[in-house]
Amino acid sequence: MIDTPSNLSYEFYYLLRTNIEQEDNTWREPLTLMATPSPRITQEGITIDSDKRLFRYDAFTKQASPLEEWLEHLKCGWEKIQGYYSEHFANQNISEKQAQTFCSQALLGVALLINDATLESHLIKVPFQSGNSVAGEMVFKRKSWLLEVSYTPPDDSDGEQMPTLANFFHFEPQHQTIPIEKQWLRLDLSTAQLSPMEITTHTAPIFAIYGLAHGDLNDIDEKNYQNFLVGGEPALLVRVLPRLLVRQWQFTRMDFIATRERQRLRKQRAAYNQTDEQLRCLSSQRLSKGLQKMARLNADTTEFIGNLSKAIKTLEINRNNLERKLRRVSKHSPNWKIDWHLEHEIPLRSSFNADIQKLHNHFTYIQGDLTYLDGIRQRWRLHFEERQLAWSERLGSLGTILAFLVAVGAASLTAVGLNNQSHDNGSWLSFLIHIFDQLQTKPLIADSIILLSKPVVYWLLVFVFLLPIFWHIGKAIWGKIRCHCVWCWGITIGLLAVFWYIIDKIVKGIL
Repeated sequence: MIDTPSNLSYEFYYLLRTNIEQEDNTWREPLTLMATPSPRITQEGITIDSDKRLFRYDAFTKQASPLEEWLEHLKCGWEKIQGYYSEHFANQNISEKQAQTFCSQALLGVALLINDATLESHLIKVPFQSGNSVAGEMVFKRKSWLLEVSYTPPDDSDGEQMPTLANFFHFEPQHQTIPIEKQWLRLDLSTAQLSPMEITTHTAPIFAIYGLAHGDLNDIDEKNYQNFLVGGEPALLVRVLPRLLVRQWQFTRMDFIATRERQRLRKQRAAYNQTDEQLRCLSSQRLSKGLQKMARLNADTTEFIGNLSKAIKTLEINRNNLERKLRRVSKHSPNWKIDWHLEHEIPLRSSFNADIQKLHNHFTYIQGDLTYLDGIRQRWRLHFEERQLAWSERLGSLGTILAFLVAVGAASLTAVGLNNQSHDNGSWLSFLIHIFDQLQTKPLIADSIILLSKPVVYWLLVFVFLLPIFWHIGKAIWGKIRCHCVWCWGITIGLLAVFWYIIDKIVKGIL
């Protein structure tokens, strides 16, 4: 770190949610903290948009604490906030460990704000952890200009009648190996560090660095500057920074999850995108399981698309609220002019719009992949339903054949048993019975009845009627053999030869 200019001060802003969702329950911040009559941003924090709370750790000057020690003060400020929550939670009989857990889960992000006459010489180095070891440092430098503040002293002021300019910048990493959007802040270590975001930690806090280049300030301007820009609750940056943090946190986690979701969809799409010939080779069980997995994937992706839409809306709301706040401040503070236009561009709005557009792109691609996957699922369903329908028809035919054979067998046995019995009992059906009795005495019919009453003939008849079913079963087995291994052809031919040899021996033995 090279020597920093004069007029240096820096401070930390911690943005927390006022409640978190935990297993279908809402865990809210301490009741005593919400009921504080006159909250201070450095003590109780101030509410932002009714569902977030912003804390600021006391600013440090170059004389009191060099900027190189900012990591220690970041961790110290966080421990101070945790201790403050623990004191308030103690009134609700909640342990200190539980209070720290709430703080860790509620924290959205931390911002380092550097105030100096100029920011060109500032290089902020942040340790980067990969695995269990420190892999290096991420270097942040001033880059994106966001807005400019001009101040004109009142007519009765002794100050110069010239505006004092303050430019607000965003620091971005240089020569990074992993995009900053894919990183999150680790505060559970002895020293605060950045670490690659993981799929199980996508709600972790983000870290951002901003700077305010205010030029040389005289005493009067410096007092106004502190009150207007970085003072208490009405201060301009106290209202701007939370929305910038929410934007980065919302975009970071949704961009991370959307990227993983697109990768997962592409992998699943490639796995399930099979030809009709390949689908014919799959068993009904595999088809059924595949359809269930695709249905579950469709449900999960649809749920994520809903969350992605809400994230896009959140970014749009924060963008509009931020611009409305800036216009309101300019209107009610005539001595201050806030300008967030740079020639023909609006960097502050563009940063929001760029994130919104990228999430829209994720939405479009995921929706397209989901539609593509739904088409695959329809083809799988057609094969599955076609197979189920074919087997249903075969089973129905089998049932009909078996019922017919049972009826024929029972009728034949009954006819043999009743062949010599008289049926003339005076009923109006006696005439019909007499006709059928006469038919049964015919040699061909009588021999057919006696033949059908023989077990061997009956089972041979059963076998003949079931041949179509056996044919379909054999065809299905042959299809499976052909699908799974080419070398099985030789084995199948050999088995058929053995089977034919056995049948031939049996027939010759009978004859």
